[in-house]
Amino acid sequence: MQKSDILKIHGWMVSQRGLHGNELLVFAICFMLREAESEYTSAMAKRWLQAFPRTTVLDSLQTLFDKKLISQRELDMLKDLQYRKKVERKKRTVNPETLEAFAARHNRKNLRREQFRNAPDPFKPKN
Repeated sequence: MQKSDILKIHGWMVSQRGLHGNELLVFAICFMLREAESEYTSAMAKRWLQAFPRTTVLDSLQTLFDKKLISQRELDMLKDLQYRKKVERKKRTVNPETLEAFAARHNRKNLRREQFRNAPDPFKPKN
């Protein structure tokens, strides 16, 4: 997706069609694809759909098809797109230097707290 990509959600999509959430977003993208007169707009709509997880898009497409808001041709075409898959994240390894710096900062903070607790009360009257 590029910074210049724009998605239009028309009022009638909510009021007349009763769409909301992911269905609304996916329908707006399908509508943009329908209106696509140029290759650029079609590619932009596909980039929008590919920004969602596969299961979200496929569930929304099936719901839109069941409500008769998209055609079988559109459903088949959009199901064939390569959607984003779940990415397995690498486990982070702790940098020993960072860990030592954190421990030193934590110790300094605890030392200041102890000094504050043990300091004489300046508002206590002297006898």
